[in-house]
Formats: sequence, structure tokens, C-alpha cells
Amino acid sequence: MKTSHRNDWLIVGMICTVLFISLAGMVAMNWPLGLAQFDTSIQLAIQPLVTSQTTWFLTLAAMTGSPVVVIMLVMVMVVWYFCRDERVLAIWLGGTLLGGEGLAFMFKEVIQRARPTQQLVAESGFSFPSGHAFSAALLVLIVIFVIVPQFKNPEVQLIVILTAGVWFLVIAFSRIYLRAHFPSDIIGSVLLALAWWSGMLGFKQRYTRIIARLVGEDSKNKKVDSHE
Repeated sequence: MKTSHRNDWLIVGMICTVLFISLAGMVAMNWPLGLAQFDTSIQLAIQPLVTSQTTWFLTLAAMTGSPVVVIMLVMVMVVWYFCRDERVLAIWLGGTLLGGEGLAFMFKEVIQRARPTQQLVAESGFSFPSGHAFSAALLVLIVIFVIVPQFKNPEVQLIVILTAGVWFLVIAFSRIYLRAHFPSDIIGSVLLALAWWSGMLGFKQRYTRIIARLVGEDSKNKKVDSHE
């Protein structure tokens, strides 16, 4: 990874970390100014859009962004890269996803924000941050920075990026529409995903050669840094 890109991600990670911690603190303390009004205003704006057909479609769409589905998809990628002898990348992908999922779950359990009332589809557990949005955001980052560079055709790259972006927006919108999450839950998930991704890129850059030696991969012959 080029130094300029590494520095860019470091800055992004620091900013997102500060913003996430600030937002998480506001949520945990039931901050009275601004946050509730922000969430409510968006919920009220979406309410007129509710129809049985839209609810059915967004319920199905939300399933594709569930942590279980995303974990299964990324595990397929992990196996694929292992079979291609790109073991460092495979281990890093698995660690990035599973570690991130664990981190998001930890924040849920610590903050314990109740979900919105009047859910269109019953959901259990806590609300902040959104597990669906976090998982979807991580998957989109993996697609953009790991999968897309392997396509040589710029048009194909653009199509994949746009498709991934639209898919994420649908997932994020569905969680608010279905009243499974507050809008601030979605924002928190995106901030946490970007902060975690940045940190894991730094980890990969620092420890790639050590991991490569441990798993028997010749890092000199593998472009283990080319996916960032």
C-alpha cells in the first residue's frame, strides 16, 4: 500500500473513531439535545412511504445484509483465497470481518440502546450500532478494495462499485424503514466500520511478512499488499 494511501486511511480512521466515540457517548447518555430530534425527523419523513409491498421487499433485502449472510459470503472468499495460496489475505479477511462483528456486538451490549417502537418486523437485541449496516459496510469495503482491483476492465469495476453502493444504501434504508434501528444507529455503524477497516489496513501493512512466514507463504512472490 502506498504511503499516501496509508496516511489517507490513517486520517479517515482517526476522524471516524472520534466521531463514533462521540456519537456512542451521546447515545449511551441519552443526550437530550439534537439526537432524538434528528432520529425522529427522519423516521417521520419515511413513514408516508410505508406500504405492504415496500415492507415485503425491504424485509427480503435486509436479509441479504444480515451478519450471518455476510459472514457466510466472506468465509467463501476466505476459502477461495486459501485455495489460491493467498493465505495472508485470507486470514486478514477472516480476522477483519469476525473481529469487526465482535467489536460491533460488544458496543451493542455495553450501550444497550433499546430499538425503536412500532417495528414493522419484530427484532430482538439492542439497537446501537446496527449489525446489518456494519456487516454490509464491511462487505462493501471488501468488495471495493479487495475484489474490484482484480477486474481489469474499468467499466466492470465501476459497475461493481455502484452495485455494491446501491445495495448498501438499500440495506441502510431498510433498517430505518422497518424501524429496526434509529438513523443514528446506521451512522454509528458506518463510522465504526470505516474506523475498524482503517485499523485493520494498518495491522496488515505492519504484520504481513510475519503472518506470511507463519503460514508458509512467500510474501516476496505474492502481492499481499496489492489489495489495499
